[in-house]
This record gives sequence, structure tokens and C-alpha cells, in this order.
Amino acid sequence: MAQSARFGAHMSYKGTQSLRWQRFLMPAFYALAVMYIGYHTFNGDRGLYAWVKEQRHLTELQQELTQVNQAQMDLQKRISLMQPNSLDLDMLDEQVRKNIGAAGMDEMVVYIDPEQMSSPSKSDTVY
Repeated sequence: MAQSARFGAHMSYKGTQSLRWQRFLMPAFYALAVMYIGYHTFNGDRGLYAWVKEQRHLTELQQELTQVNQAQMDLQKRISLMQPNSLDLDMLDEQVRKNIGAAGMDEMVVYIDPEQMSSPSKSDTVY
């Protein structure tokens, strides 16, 4: 007991001031560390916001891949119809008319703009 009284009696102002700073610095350090980690959890190259953005981009790319695959299948079907061993005469006739503009003497060719086909106007309606 004599020792504890002796240390308590000799404790200087500088020692109590150092103890106060230690009580303040450690919680402040931990608070800053938590804020730093919390900030980078949401922001940055690997944060949650970047992850959400990448997920949206992935969804867009998957939709684009689906469209490209569908277009590829359509083209492969058209190519298979033009193979020498299974030539489709209707397909050949369509391609000749489309690319060369050939038509018979008793035929009339009407060219239609594809954009007009998708959204007809009221003036195109026949009553």
C-alpha cells in the first residue's frame, strides 16, 4: 500500500495529461479506421456501388449476347437454305429480286421501307 501511495503522490501534471491524450487518441483512431473502412466498402473500384454498376453492365452484355446469338442462328438458317444440296428456290428468288432487282416482264416490284412497316401512319390505312 505504501508503494501505491507513493506513485499517487508523485504523479505529475504531465503524467495525467498523457493519460488524457491516450484516452482520447485510441477511440479517435478506431473511429477513423471504421469510417475509412466504411467509406471504401461503398466507394472505390471494388465497392458496392462499383459492384452494382458492373452487375448492370453484365446484364446489358448478356442481353446483347442473346440478340447476337439469335441473329447468328437466323443467318445460319438462311445460309443452310442456300447450300447446293438443299437449295430453296423461294430463297434464291428472294435474293435475286432483292440484290439484282430482277423481275419478270409481267411482274410489278413494290419496294417498301422497313421503317414504314413497323409504324404505319393513318394515311396508309385502307378503308
